[in-house]
Amino acid sequence: SYCLLSISKIRLNINSMSGQQQEQLGSEGTDPPVGVDPSLSETMVRICATSPTGLQQIAADEVKEKLNVTPDVTRGKIFFHIPLKSMKELKQLCSVDNLSVVIWHQDSMNFVKKDKEDVMAELETLTLPSSLNWREGLVAWQFFTDSTVDIDYCQPVNTEDSNESGSGDKSSEAVPSDIKNTNEQSADSGVTPAGGGEAPGRVPKFRVTCNRVGTNHTFTSMEAASHFGGCFNDHFGWTVTMKQFDVNILVNIVDNAMTISLALTDLSLHRRYLTNFGPTTLRSTIAYSLLRLSNIQPGDVICDPMCGSGSIPIEACMNWPSCLTLCGDNHDVGCEKTYGNIEGLLVDETLRGGRGRPNLDVLQWDATNLPLPTNMVDVIASDLPFGKRMGSKFNNRILYPKLLREMGRVCKPKTGRATLMTQDLKSIKVALSKCSSMWSHRRTVWVNVGGLSVGVFILTRTKYQPDNDPGQ
Repeated sequence: SYCLLSISKIRLNINSMSGQQQEQLGSEGTDPPVGVDPSLSETMVRICATSPTGLQQIAADEVKEKLNVTPDVTRGKIFFHIPLKSMKELKQLCSVDNLSVVIWHQDSMNFVKKDKEDVMAELETLTLPSSLNWREGLVAWQFFTDSTVDIDYCQPVNTEDSNESGSGDKSSEAVPSDIKNTNEQSADSGVTPAGGGEAPGRVPKFRVTCNRVGTNHTFTSMEAASHFGGCFNDHFGWTVTMKQFDVNILVNIVDNAMTISLALTDLSLHRRYLTNFGPTTLRSTIAYSLLRLSNIQPGDVICDPMCGSGSIPIEACMNWPSCLTLCGDNHDVGCEKTYGNIEGLLVDETLRGGRGRPNLDVLQWDATNLPLPTNMVDVIASDLPFGKRMGSKFNNRILYPKLLREMGRVCKPKTGRATLMTQDLKSIKVALSKCSSMWSHRRTVWVNVGGLSVGVFILTRTKYQPDNDPGQ
């Protein structure tokens, strides 16, 4: 009885985002943060966005559509340049997991089989304020996060080495006495100014995260992160903390290549709308990518007959508000979790991120006998049971053909589309061969989901209509 609705109660008046809301979302944060020179707004910075491996081209297409730039695509990542004034527009991206601003990249660091002491010496050199353009990256971070940390505190402080050398480079620049005093208080006593972590004039807190790929390195990820963070603290005087940090410095090492960047997102964006999770909850970023692969058009009727916790239908109604979204599940717990996620979006405006109120219907139903009229649905997008944590592969051999036949009944001939994700490749291929008169297999996109190679099968509805169709 949680959300058991009749089809006659489906609401067609979708509460879409108003034009004013869209304008605010696109223009929010175009003014530079307090204390930042407005002339820096046109400065170009390089952004790295990560996505589930196999869906990076979907992320690239979204960036091109929403930001009007053409990214460079690599395995699981995309890179592109945008002006500082457009940093807030990155929050519109729905197919990326994490965002960072790239400060430095080098392909030939010769780390393989190199002496550990020499590697650590090179890492220390990179932490010098005169070596990299740290300030540009920090300004980009401030544009994105709206942090009230005074950018002036991102200047290097005097160290014993710089005082002895007497050099005139940036590493020996003096810091005003009031800034230095605040720095000493924060670093030595751990005192946090009033206002939590956002008090202006506070020395930023940071941590270093190292991700290393390669088998012939003489150092570990922990050793690289620890040494890099210690040297950075020596040169800048920032406070090191593993938790409640302001800036997360990312050091990525792949064989001889190295990238240094500043994380823009503290947590992955794949949980942006969800508050209730199940054992097989689909990541929101993957759900959004499945919908983009479905080529959704304004006014389409979208259906997820096996919605689980509701990742796919929630992404559909939040990003395509002019469409009608229907979803359901055979398990009452799945319907409850979906309803809980929708309820969370209704009561928490910040969780919606400036988007309109979600408006969709949840039904508890049998996916092989849907309470929907024939030829009603335009798009079906669903994460099918893999037969691992839910169901079994033996049951999938019986379930999948029934699903495809019922999906074919409710989907519009010739124009209907289906995007189905599963790891049970044998069962879906057998089912497609049995239902080839109703479905045409266009292509398969391979995605890494939790270490599993999963296929996303993109289908189109044929013109075939079963003779025994009751038409109800």
